[in-house]
Amino acid sequence: MYISKYFNVALLILSLCNYAKATDLDNKEVFEAYKKDQEWRNELSRSLDKNKSNTVKNNLFSFADEYKNRKSVMQALANGELRTANDFMRAFVILHHTSRKPGGGSFSQENHYIAFLLAKRAYELGHEDGVWALTTSYNRYLLGTECKDHEKYGYHRSQDGTRIISNDKSVSSDERLSFKCGMFDPEPVYFQLGLLEKG
Repeated sequence: MYISKYFNVALLILSLCNYAKATDLDNKEVFEAYKKDQEWRNELSRSLDKNKSNTVKNNLFSFADEYKNRKSVMQALANGELRTANDFMRAFVILHHTSRKPGGGSFSQENHYIAFLLAKRAYELGHEDGVWALTTSYNRYLLGTECKDHEKYGYHRSQDGTRIISNDKSVSSDERLSFKCGMFDPEPVYFQLGLLEKG
């Protein structure tokens, strides 16, 4: 099972130490937003472990806090202020964490699509976690669409982490482009980047 019932918790904590420190070229506002995001998720993970409940979230940070973080990313993106691979990866993480509604679906499905595009750019700029981000971002996008068969439509990485593999190779592009699964097929992007494993 490539997207387990613990998927949401696993997404909260990202061991991305290679860009936990900003360089002179990195966008400082996005870096600060990323640090806040990770602090919240680390605290949330500890609280979940302690309380075995996801009801602790609103006591740790508000949707307004998250919105402010996402706003920093959107402004930097609109102003052309994302420059480095780390900028794009940090921006990806923040939009990737756009909350899901308690009953399913996403508060902003477009944010998850933009997160996918940010992951693509991070990969193009040579970020070592780019393949992981490209795979994870589409799987997260699927969860936001309320696609009933999201595991079937999703992807996973090859054992060495360098290729992207469809969970079910019988799924067609037309199926992924259908309304029920978000009208988005990532395979052309994976193919363009030379990451898609066929077979």
